[in-house]
Amino acid sequence: MSLFWGCTQELEFDKGWVADLATVDFYCSKPSENFQFWARGVASKSMVSLRWCGEKPQGLPGPFWGGWIFDKQRPWPGFEKELWCLPKQLVWQHEDKCFACGFGPTQEEAQKHLSQLKTEKQSAVFTPSVFSPSACRLGDIQQEKQSWARLVEAALQEMDEGHIHKLVLARQIHVENEVAWNPVGVLKNLESRFEDCWVYSIRGDDGHFFIGATPEVLCHIKGAQLETEALAGTASVGEASALLHSEKDLREHRWVTEGIQKALQPFSETVEVAASVGIRTLPNLIHLHTPIRASLRKGVLPLEVARAMHPSPAVAGSPREKAMCFLRAKEPFSRGWYAGALGWGNEAELSLFVALRSARIHSKMAELFVGAGVVQGSCESKEWLETEHKAQALLNALGIL
Repeated sequence: MSLFWGCTQELEFDKGWVADLATVDFYCSKPSENFQFWARGVASKSMVSLRWCGEKPQGLPGPFWGGWIFDKQRPWPGFEKELWCLPKQLVWQHEDKCFACGFGPTQEEAQKHLSQLKTEKQSAVFTPSVFSPSACRLGDIQQEKQSWARLVEAALQEMDEGHIHKLVLARQIHVENEVAWNPVGVLKNLESRFEDCWVYSIRGDDGHFFIGATPEVLCHIKGAQLETEALAGTASVGEASALLHSEKDLREHRWVTEGIQKALQPFSETVEVAASVGIRTLPNLIHLHTPIRASLRKGVLPLEVARAMHPSPAVAGSPREKAMCFLRAKEPFSRGWYAGALGWGNEAELSLFVALRSARIHSKMAELFVGAGVVQGSCESKEWLETEHKAQALLNALGIL
């Protein structure tokens, strides 16, 4: 395995410091935890052996970042199917600390990348993003509703025939702006409203960005300890009691919980599921929520278990293989990174979230991606409304009020 070097230095904390996203390959924040992570450049496209100049900052995420798309048979042009990257430059801010890191095949090159960051930080001037709503939705909503109804009907037929228990169906919404979107402005809008979500951006080729704000964690793995969650079953804010007593939503949630347990069992000494289903509250929606923990067997690698968990019944369906076959045959677009796994890690630790509530942006055009779980008893009109509520987060962030 190749040996690379990492150099780091603590700098003055400044949550307004974000480099131009036209040069940043990966950005992630969680405002409620005062957490920000961004990476730029490619020192290595694999998880190489790393030696530090001095001490590695305690708690530093990664430093490798990456993930994989929802279905590797259906990628997007201009975006990788999977990547794990050691960046040339990384900035991590958490609570009131800020660390800049440089990486390279030699100590001198790593120090050079760090020095460039320090110089950039000293000369950075924070200017709030000016964002004037001027975008509009494209397409015929009635035609979209009819297409959605046919897709839901096909899914329910599969369930009536006993082939599938649950399917998660997705929609695209097309939006156009008068001028090219500023990705920083979109991210700041999401951060201001969804403080307890993971707000993220990855950069593709030719000015493409994939941006979103997701509430769903795929896994946090540290050593032998794994934390994850079942997040399925949705209602409007204020309807918690009805959601907790909805037979249809509880059944949908149960398929997700049992699917995660099944995926974890071959890799785990123990799997612990919370005794009762709770509620996860977001500004625009609520979800049924069940925390899950596992103690992994000796020798299990973080990426090994994460791959087995994804795509989960929360984003594909159950059973997984039959759900994926249905989606490949019936869903009329490639999900690409939507509902993919994205995050950071190393050989011993891994943190991945599920890339939901998202948009692929290029200049003045954007495609939004939202989905809903379908089980027996689902109604296409209610599932349509659920996707519309989920889409509102991105529509507002893109300037459609």
